[in-house]
Amino acid sequence: MIFIGILNGVILLHFFVKTISFPRYVPKINKIMEKDVFIENLEYPSCTSCKFYEPKGYYFEETISRCNKFGRKDIITSEIDFLNADICRLNEDKCGKKGRFYIEEPNLLWKKWKFQLTRYTTIVLSLYLFLLFAYLIDYLKYT
Repeated sequence: MIFIGILNGVILLHFFVKTISFPRYVPKINKIMEKDVFIENLEYPSCTSCKFYEPKGYYFEETISRCNKFGRKDIITSEIDFLNADICRLNEDKCGKKGRFYIEEPNLLWKKWKFQLTRYTTIVLSLYLFLLFAYLIDYLKYT
């Protein structure tokens, strides 16, 4: 039973570290700006912290992610197909390089937490079911 408790703690710690660890890059950016290093687009906002950014794929910062600000509606099926975020940033008529329509996500941490949670849902559920069955088998042995 102690093993099951430790395993649950490790899983929760993994989620916590993966979702909370993103601010560690902020001091690195500040150090880069202080030096005589020339990095393009450092002063522009990132799509990943925008309100309209919808992550797709395995990682939160994928280029195939969608921008919920720009899309096309299919007039037959009424489905809306949103454009990729990188396409919107390259097109000056849409968001452009400077991020004209950028609105900072007020709950960025929660958004990243939900993405991590949905990414690992099947793994976590199957692991918890396995642990539940192991606990039930262990309980039934002694009754």
